[in-house]
Amino acid sequence: MVNFYDLLGIHSNATNEEILKAYRIKAKIYHPDTNNGSKAAETMFKMLGLAKETLLDPQKRLEHDYAVHVKERPTPQPKRVEVPVVKEVVRRENNIGQVIGWGLLGLIVGIALGSSTWKK
Repeated sequence: MVNFYDLLGIHSNATNEEILKAYRIKAKIYHPDTNNGSKAAETMFKMLGLAKETLLDPQKRLEHDYAVHVKERPTPQPKRVEVPVVKEVVRRENNIGQVIGWGLLGLIVGIALGSSTWKK
């Protein structure tokens, strides 16, 4: 991908006024009318227009910065989910049947997980 900052000869933290000024200077040089209809000049002129359009739009500029690695794309933070602790739930219920049930479930899970290591 073309780095539009390099194309216009400006820094990545350039203001909108600096972008327009650099565009106007380069556009005068590469305008097709001043280059006798040169295809290379016409292509460069179109690229300059695209660079100006992209860098003046904040959203497009941000995507361009990510694409040419001027800025690092932020990594999304994982969502935090609160899960109630089993012991607190059992204490609130104060039911001995649930305590035994959870204990048996823990024993069964422990045996199931532990049995895969015993077969070595």
